[in-house]
Amino acid sequence: MYIDGKVVVVTGGGHGIGRALCRRFAVEGAHGVVVADIDADAARRVASETGGLAVAADVANEADMHRLVGLANNAFGQIDLFCSNAGIAVDGGPEVPDFDWDRIWHVNVMGHVYATRAVLPQMLARGEGYLLQTVSAAGLLSQIGSAPYSVTKHAALGFAEWLSITYYDAGIRVSALCPQGVKTDMLLDSGAGAGHFLTEGALEPEQVADSVLQGLAQERFLILPHPEVATYFQRKASDYDRWLRGMRRLQQRLMESNMLPSLKAKVVSTTMQQPVWNFEQEPWDRPHDETDVNLRAYFDRMRDEKMLQYRPEWTDEQVVEWDGNFKLDDEAAPAELMLGCSEREVFLEEYRQVLDQAIAYRSRVRTDTQPA
Repeated sequence: MYIDGKVVVVTGGGHGIGRALCRRFAVEGAHGVVVADIDADAARRVASETGGLAVAADVANEADMHRLVGLANNAFGQIDLFCSNAGIAVDGGPEVPDFDWDRIWHVNVMGHVYATRAVLPQMLARGEGYLLQTVSAAGLLSQIGSAPYSVTKHAALGFAEWLSITYYDAGIRVSALCPQGVKTDMLLDSGAGAGHFLTEGALEPEQVADSVLQGLAQERFLILPHPEVATYFQRKASDYDRWLRGMRRLQQRLMESNMLPSLKAKVVSTTMQQPVWNFEQEPWDRPHDETDVNLRAYFDRMRDEKMLQYRPEWTDEQVVEWDGNFKLDDEAAPAELMLGCSEREVFLEEYRQVLDQAIAYRSRVRTDTQPA
């Protein structure tokens, strides 16, 4: 694909690689550039530079992705290239709290799924379209010091592969962008975090954008701004155990040079890692500390996602009205916003299951922390 005359959407377009892509697409003569970012001010700044459309959107929210596609269609008629670029990083291993695992999964994996659900139908109807998904070299290899990042990037790559296999003959092209270190806020602000060692050899975002343009023109599935990643990937495939030994040696060197925290005593009891709710308050009411905020956010997102399933035709105002009146028994909701009986039972049962898990976690934490 050549960008001249095309309509392009870029998530995470306000910063880093996304910003470089938006600028480059504008230079290449794109008919329309839609800059989507959870940071609305950043999106507006880049859109102002590129003559594009700014949209505040959270890729972890499916409703936002449908709204983004709708706004792009209204402004430019269609979408030729969707760059699903937004992503986050979380350091650590199995000890990382469930809330953070859930958060990175929704951004790094479901962000691609939600975007595809929203934009793919129009591409299939036309018989053509392009999906560029920013993954990472971690999706092909691994990310020392970050299990959540490694796991979600492997999953994102798997999704991109599946899309390419499934829809190629329907005219859909898919590319997976897999750089190593790039001089973005995620890397430069990592301090002594898991990815900090990648600053040596890191590319500028504009160099990554150059690689993307070349990859799109050749319709390559793997776009590798760092060519050496292909060699590493081949070594991994040819002798997996040897590759694992090499990664362990690299991890040890990084720890010895204090570029990676020690792994000792990092794994703790999961019962001590779960969000703790203040059960003297109603679960939909005022949170009393940071962990309560996390758990309430989990409830809120589950509620919003269920509303999309049960009432996709609702306007934002209707969802807000229902949300404001929500109680477990659903008695206060206006009649026109009531769920059907079977839908309501399923929804409330799932909601209660999450609440029961929280109560169980609370009970275990209280037991585990009682003085002997």
